[in-house]
Amino acid sequence: MHPDSISRGALSIKLVKTLQMRQSAQSPAKAWSVGAHDAAQSENLRRVLRVTPVLARILASRGLCDPTQASCFLSCKLNELPDPSLIPGMTAAAAALLRAVRDGRRIVIYGDYDVDGITSICVLHKCLSAAGANVTHYLPDRINDGYGLHESSVEQIAAEGGKLLVTVDCGIRACEQVRRARELGLEVIVTDHHEPGVELPADAIVVNPKVSGPDAPGAELAGVGIAFKLAWAFAQAEAGGGRAKPNLRNLLIECMGLAALGTVVDVAPLIRENRILVRYGMEMIHESKTPGLAALLDVCRLADKTIQPVHLAFMLGPRLNAAGRLGSADKALRLLMTNSASEARSLALELEDANRQRRQIETQILKEVQERLEASEQGTSPVVVEAGQDWHEGVIGIVASKIADMSNRPTILFGWNGEHWRGSGRSVPGVHLLDLIEGCGELLTSFGGHAQAAGLRVSEAQLEPFRKRINELASEQLSPEKLAPTLHIDAEADFSELDMTVFRDIEQMAPFGEGNPAPVLASRNVRIAGMVNRMGAAGQHANFLVNKGNATFRVVAFRQGDLADIVSGRDGASFDIAYIPKVNEYKGRASPELELVDIRPSDRRSG
Repeated sequence: MHPDSISRGALSIKLVKTLQMRQSAQSPAKAWSVGAHDAAQSENLRRVLRVTPVLARILASRGLCDPTQASCFLSCKLNELPDPSLIPGMTAAAAALLRAVRDGRRIVIYGDYDVDGITSICVLHKCLSAAGANVTHYLPDRINDGYGLHESSVEQIAAEGGKLLVTVDCGIRACEQVRRARELGLEVIVTDHHEPGVELPADAIVVNPKVSGPDAPGAELAGVGIAFKLAWAFAQAEAGGGRAKPNLRNLLIECMGLAALGTVVDVAPLIRENRILVRYGMEMIHESKTPGLAALLDVCRLADKTIQPVHLAFMLGPRLNAAGRLGSADKALRLLMTNSASEARSLALELEDANRQRRQIETQILKEVQERLEASEQGTSPVVVEAGQDWHEGVIGIVASKIADMSNRPTILFGWNGEHWRGSGRSVPGVHLLDLIEGCGELLTSFGGHAQAAGLRVSEAQLEPFRKRINELASEQLSPEKLAPTLHIDAEADFSELDMTVFRDIEQMAPFGEGNPAPVLASRNVRIAGMVNRMGAAGQHANFLVNKGNATFRVVAFRQGDLADIVSGRDGASFDIAYIPKVNEYKGRASPELELVDIRPSDRRSG
């Protein structure tokens, strides 16, 4: 099932329609935008790479016009993973770790409480432990501590004998906290992937590719990707430079599974290095003999399945995140680090229960937000800002993501912690959320994040001024046309071009996810053959046949069961369809299948 189908399935159809009507009375439907490509470039790609014309058009429409670049993208080889030394600060950080290990000094890894943070801790902790390090970790509490490095935590670490503090997935804006750590005699390494502020932590080794700009080597990495590269750099240093020793090399390969998990769940773009980490990391998860991952796969009923990013994002990830959202993330970290199969099984079941509770809380908050938006004019503002006295701080980010997806607007939701409003925001493509929030910085107690997600705190008195200010800023930057929903289509394809070779060809572009979505094709003037059948326990899905000329394909439409009513009585009518080409594997047989994204009568030629 496509991730978009899953996220939108829980949303209120009534609310979607309400917001669409407010967006544009003239054109409430999604506009189709077909990717442009140069015919000569596409033909050159087809000839040089020996791929089908359809794949060549998709690659060209995504800007992969150079055959060498496109070949590297498709091959996605492990030996193409760039050396960690290309990231500034990495070599110095590895050397500092090696000195601490050899001197027996206590190393404390300080991470975030989400999946990216706990996988980052786990990767670095495993590799340092294998090298004989005196290493431990510190995991802050989402509710009591909040995101980031805190002075009280630094003071506790120093009091308990810590000598080298390594942050993972946080710390790039913690200038005062790092300064306090140095005053207490701690050596500090900051590894992070969030956007840096104007000032960097002083007198610390900083490893964050974004410091060098958005196009710097490794800028796409999640926190766990940077932690993985640091573990790799450390292994090289421990071996005297060059190739890591066999024990650490094997451990690094195993840890690619954790790197893939944190990368996908943190919604990092699956391009460049992330693409390699996730492709090979999913294989490591599938083959994993680590008790924690094995128990988690079993609870999710994935033990015998080929692991895909959708499994990480919507099955493993939510269960690992559930503990940190409702309380302490310690259980999730213990699950990933334990060597005991029985403990792993017990922890996995506890996380399953926590995730069930999380879903119940999420459903209630989502319902409240929907009711507010249906009854107000918030749906017409560029940014949705809502606050609830009893909204659970650990769950509002998920709800914000769903509202943003549904309304096609950046969304920020706040929960009250007794002292101030603590918020979580999610954006939409093309809108840099952190830039908008920075424009309101004087109204906020604290904030941080990146283009698509951010966390922030605001006092009771400043909540309404913040709502007004961020919408003023967004109004200046974002026209109604820019916020109108658009369906991006990679290329058009005639049914006469499609066969199993094309579908297999497109599979070379996997793994699919953020930054590398599954290709969407469009075919015009097709006809529905026979009945539209409902699927699912509640008839929420549909399937039907479409044909044109001599070609017929099965279409599956997730969360679109009402298609049976929409197209009834339109026998003989032609439709344009947008779809994701898939290979359906069932009982050892493979067949081509179209996963419906959108459908409209053929007389609509917009886009």
